[in-house]
Amino acid sequence: ERAPNGRPLRAVGSFLNITRRKEAELERERLELLIRQAQKLESLGVLAGGVAHDFNNLLTAVLGNLYLLRQAVPEDPALRELIDDAAHAAERGAALVRRLLTFGRPDIAQDEVLDLDTLVAESAALARPMVEPQVKLVIQGGPGRALVKGSSSALEQVLVNLFVNARDAMPDGGTITVSRSTVMLTSKRRWAPPELPRGRYHVIAVRDTGTGMPPDVLEKIFDPFFTTKPVGRGSGLGLPTALAIARAHGGWLSAESTPGRGSIFRLLLPVLDDGEAR
Repeated sequence: ERAPNGRPLRAVGSFLNITRRKEAELERERLELLIRQAQKLESLGVLAGGVAHDFNNLLTAVLGNLYLLRQAVPEDPALRELIDDAAHAAERGAALVRRLLTFGRPDIAQDEVLDLDTLVAESAALARPMVEPQVKLVIQGGPGRALVKGSSSALEQVLVNLFVNARDAMPDGGTITVSRSTVMLTSKRRWAPPELPRGRYHVIAVRDTGTGMPPDVLEKIFDPFFTTKPVGRGSGLGLPTALAIARAHGGWLSAESTPGRGSIFRLLLPVLDDGEAR
């Protein structure tokens, strides 16, 4: 409404709070992304497992014949060196195949009752020569005992991989902080996929003070063969294999990152009650 001279006197309007609608849209997008990621990993796992199995058979024949050839050739150092180089390359290929098989079809014995504080301490002891003194590795225990059922060697592989990746994200030094907690997983946890059963989980969080990752990189870090490391320094199978091992234990591996502020990886493992441990 305006006065005769054209000056506004009053206005009528309405406001609608759409905060909940926007939150619901963001939550739906997050769940859709997690579902797509899980489906993609499932498909890639089947493909990788099949290819790796066939390739492993081929490498077995190559290595076997190289061994027989080395025994049959005369004492010719130059020729034997060529054979050894070929065998070394084939063995590296076999090691890559083993990692592909672990990613595609993790066959992990889960008959060990593990104390997570002990597991973290032993993994840290393995990783310290690789990460220190470039960075500081800090271990923060959690309340009470934390028991899970699984494979100590497989879970050590996951943790050591996370420690080394955190080191690589801090070329100028920094701090890796490892903490443990127990959570009741509900649909509100933004770092847990919707297909993960609700319930109690132990969470080992590995946080670094490194360079962080932009969203487009963060979205791809669990894709096989994706790596931001220079050629020859990373196969792109470390994190996909770590996620496959976590899933084989009934858990999950999630990542959050902010450029310039670092990253945090969370390893979720189902709680094993004292009664189940006996």
